[in-house]
Amino acid sequence: MGTLLGVVGLSLFVWKVVVDRWEKNRAYILGLVLCAAGLLALYWVKPGDQHLMTTILVVVGIGMGAHWIVPFAMVPDTIDHGHMQAGERQTGMYYGLYGLMDKLARTLATVLVAGMLDVTGYVPNVVQSADALQGITLMTGVLPGLCLVLAIPLLLAYPITRSRHAEIRGHTGLR
Repeated sequence: MGTLLGVVGLSLFVWKVVVDRWEKNRAYILGLVLCAAGLLALYWVKPGDQHLMTTILVVVGIGMGAHWIVPFAMVPDTIDHGHMQAGERQTGMYYGLYGLMDKLARTLATVLVAGMLDVTGYVPNVVQSADALQGITLMTGVLPGLCLVLAIPLLLAYPITRSRHAEIRGHTGLR
């Protein structure tokens, strides 16, 4: 966990530079691809393979750093876009909706993890069955990785580019 969080922390500086130079949706897609690739690769890690695990955690950590930077750079652009469309700023509504969706996603993930543990026969504090181990493997790598991949088409459709955002800011009188 220390490796993962340390890499995430160090990668934040890199992601800031990437977001400043690339379109935000493209930067986020790169982060999703790195994170998803690492999470999917976890499926093939065998117990005791520390070197492979560390390498994968570095890749996941770099990708995960994008999650801590890019969405927070995209929300203000979305607020400006909404301002242009509605004719008024609704900043609180957008941040409230962002927070609500985040909490709903975390809650759904927790429920799904608990359900998967139950379905696969997980029993705390004992050696786990093959089914329980397979369920844990799916929940910690494969399923989250697939969810990240499913987000890519949404980011490809994200319409706010740098030039579009400049037009929006000009239209709404923002500098």
